[in-house]
Amino acid sequence: MIKSAYDMLYLSACAVNGFKADAARIAEMELDKVYKTSARHSLAALTAHALAYAGAEVPPQWAEEQVKTLRKNILFDNERAKILRFMEENGIWYMPLTGIIIKNLSPVFGVREMADNDILYDKTYQKQVLDFMLQNGYEAASVGKCHHDTYYKEPIYNFELHTVLFAQSNELFYDYYENVKERLLPNESDKFGYHFSDEDFYIHITAHEYKHFSASGTGLRSLLDRYVYISRKKELDFAYIEGECEKLGIADFERESRALCRKVFSAKELPELSQAERDMLECYLLSTTYGTLEKMYRQRLMKHGGVIDKKAKRRYFLSRVFPDAEFYREYSPLAYKYKVLIPFVWCKRMLVAAVKSRKKIKKEIDIVKKIK
Repeated sequence: MIKSAYDMLYLSACAVNGFKADAARIAEMELDKVYKTSARHSLAALTAHALAYAGAEVPPQWAEEQVKTLRKNILFDNERAKILRFMEENGIWYMPLTGIIIKNLSPVFGVREMADNDILYDKTYQKQVLDFMLQNGYEAASVGKCHHDTYYKEPIYNFELHTVLFAQSNELFYDYYENVKERLLPNESDKFGYHFSDEDFYIHITAHEYKHFSASGTGLRSLLDRYVYISRKKELDFAYIEGECEKLGIADFERESRALCRKVFSAKELPELSQAERDMLECYLLSTTYGTLEKMYRQRLMKHGGVIDKKAKRRYFLSRVFPDAEFYREYSPLAYKYKVLIPFVWCKRMLVAAVKSRKKIKKEIDIVKKIK
């Protein structure tokens, strides 16, 4: 697995820099494993491009991933335009987030994979947006229950429409971005569209990456996104960035991961890394796009006493059945306001677990039991 992950890193670095991958290096790869690893990191389309550019034969499933990703990008662009047009026509301020911006900075067109599109919008219009999405064939999977509303529509559409950027459970980040509109700049070509400054966009994607990295982990695509961004935005004010990251408690992470992304992606061959750099890199390489369950559960266990032992595991399982107050504030505001309703939330969670989530819960229990 680690070899295929480093092969994926090599092909990704070649693709984003326009390097031609060496035929001899490709011949040594177990391409089936490299494909599977790339797919887990949402980098299959990018690594397929590197193979094609080198003149290597692209296996059918890899070539299919390229076509699917390009098609998905085009479909999402058209569908997103309809949603933003509705917001423009109805005076709803909005801002596209993260992947929507990054994909347009990629030096290779149509290869940045996305499971969904994220858009921040004015939450006072939540009902109007809900009505519009339902009228346009979307299923409202979750609205008003957390910091973003989730909508699905066949064949591939998944939109996360954010009312705030971070959940209240992430108190420091939530407070920093609570009045986010004050930080935004108006788009020149829109009446109600906004964007971050280049520096503030970078700070946001770093905070978003840190949230995943420090919890369940995050894959190589996150590190690559940062490399793509700072490569295209050469005049970033890092004094300002470092000062703001200090406020968010992520200054060390920002400096270390920025240095790492430059080191591992800017050269065709991987340069010598310190042990700390290699350890950090392998945290990315051995996760998937959205992290690994084992790492997430390990991080959660550490919060229940600082060590992983039987007591910590008992406390953890109890917390899963009987969550703390922050859970209700985010996922059940009514119970957070009226504490008498909390036992009903417990009963509902246990019923849903028994009926719908038995396999998922069994997997969680099995993984937690094995963690040492």
